[in-house]
Amino acid sequence: MYILVPIFFRLQLTSAYEYFEWRFSRRIRVIVSIFALIHSIIYTSTCVYGPSLAVEQLSGINTMVSCGAIFIVCIIYSSLGGFKAVLWSDFLQGVVMMVSLSAIIVVGTWEVGGIPYIWNLATKTDRTNLFIMDTDFRSRYTFWTSIVGGFFTWLPTFTTQSQIQRYNAVPTLRESRLTLFFNTCGMILIMLLCSWIGLILFANYYNCDPVTTKKYLDVIQGSQGFYLQV
Repeated sequence: MYILVPIFFRLQLTSAYEYFEWRFSRRIRVIVSIFALIHSIIYTSTCVYGPSLAVEQLSGINTMVSCGAIFIVCIIYSSLGGFKAVLWSDFLQGVVMMVSLSAIIVVGTWEVGGIPYIWNLATKTDRTNLFIMDTDFRSRYTFWTSIVGGFFTWLPTFTTQSQIQRYNAVPTLRESRLTLFFNTCGMILIMLLCSWIGLILFANYYNCDPVTTKKYLDVIQGSQGFYLQV
């Protein structure tokens, strides 16, 4: 917010990767651009595949068909409406996400057994301990792996071309910083809501042995099944 945003805002670059050419060389710009393209392809494909699975569960439409439809719709409104259309679609998507997550949390918490039951079960199984200070890198989750992994996970999210375009779309540096601030607050809220949904799923399937029952072996189908249930 106070290091990268002022640099990109004052330079007003057309592309985020121009900075690498100015700071280093054209070769570095090309290398970074290639890695950014690979990241965008994988990230976008994952974002589209998830909703397509949900559409298939609800309507029976083939996943590949719904993937193609989502890509076509996004290309059309982005081409016709430009950056303004993208921002409005981001806003609407944010509203839909918040409403959907809130509805799942309210109904799911009620169906599973309430907040005390979910929290006590998570505590009993040591899923609320956020400060596991083990330095063994082979451990699945520790405080250190969360901090280091989280840093490198979120760093590309806030320094990609699409994000930097948003920083530069406002008239002043103060508004640019506010954009990032509200974005960060929204992402933290969504992560907290998703974490609670994770505890709800854990409580709901706590006594379900997937090996014995042969059910919910697919994590994605298991979570979607719960969403359809509630």
